[in-house]
Amino acid sequence: PSIFTNNSKEIKKKMKPIEVKAGEALMFHQRLVHYSPINNSNKARISLISSLVPKDATIIQYYLNHNKELETFQMSKDFFFQYDNFIEEKNRRPKGVKIE
Repeated sequence: PSIFTNNSKEIKKKMKPIEVKAGEALMFHQRLVHYSPINNSNKARISLISSLVPKDATIIQYYLNHNKELETFQMSKDFFFQYDNFIEEKNRRPKGVKIE
């Protein structure tokens, strides 16, 4: 669960909306607190998530398991291409090599 859930109203009060028109792109650091309101239309709202990673970087992913223990995984170089449905899969236990 998001660490912001209990404080979402207070956080949203301090946020600044940035309107993005169809065909435009907005780039920001992934650590920036952000959200999109619920899509109540019958049309799909498509988004693209992209990452820039140095060629020689070791990709590490952390996972808090059901025992509240933090696990560390080294991910393959094609890790970012392995999601079929990011929203559903992003909170699952990683399929990398466990290193801690």
